Amino acid sequence: MKSISEESIFLLKHWSVVEKLKVSIETLEKEIINKLSNMGKELQDKDWWNPDLSCHQGKQYIYFDNKKWEDSIQIGIEDFCSSSLLGSTDYQTYCYLWVTGPKRDVISSALTKILEKDKYFDEYYCSGHSYILKKPFKKYTELDYEEFIKDDSFVEYVEFLEKVYLTIQSYKIPSDS
Repeated sequence: MKSISEESIFLLKHWSVVEKLKVSIETLEKEIINKLSNMGKELQDKDWWNPDLSCHQGKQYIYFDNKKWEDSIQIGIEDFCSSSLLGSTDYQTYCYLWVTGPKRDVISSALTKILEKDKYFDEYYCSGHSYILKKPFKKYTELDYEEFIKDDSFVEYVEFLEKVYLTIQSYKIPSDS
């Protein structure tokens, strides 16, 4: 007969607490999704938001793009979940500027030249595949959870996305000719 680990015995002895924790974690995950959704709404409420922009959201990401960018450029947030925002795991939540498609290298080069004019972006350049900029979110712990639960805890990230957009908004994808 297999023995049961000490960890499992601990859980079994405290099963009612385990069930409460599971429900609490599910609630927190929903509230984190709501925070992400609220950031998307906040962006769409900005004076510069226009009908050419569209916002896309999943459980752990939100991004927007411009019709004029032909699905080649995205500005957004990825990995927005408890395991990336909280604790000590290596996973991290990021704001980003991402470029893809057959003209990726040309677009990336042009956008980098535009962004380099503003020193604000200097610490966020990324050499990763398709990313031009990545701004990491702060990792929250039990010591600073009060900062995490504030209504304005993610203002700086919305402002980052806004600044990226306003800096590159006039960029036009080069034609094929």
